Amino acid sequence: MSAILLAQVDIAKLPPDVVDSLPASIQDKISDGLLEAASFNPAFTRVLLAIGIIAVGGFILGVIKSAVKWMIYSAIVGVAAWYFFFQQ
Repeated sequence: MSAILLAQVDIAKLPPDVVDSLPASIQDKISDGLLEAASFNPAFTRVLLAIGIIAVGGFILGVIKSAVKWMIYSAIVGVAAWYFFFQQ
């Protein structure tokens, strides 16, 4: 989310104290060319947005898939426990 917000801001127009308050790692990672490409090229912005949406969707799908696997495993163990419980 912060990368999207940073892409909408021209770093040259920010007050120096705001830029100085950013950690050096963030300042070094943002290239001026990337910000200019994203702000002046709407197709590039759409591609980045699509990649972000696909990544978040894949994460959510993976979490749901893992939860379903755990539910199935728990159901099998529960059925086996009840079966052995009532056998006695």
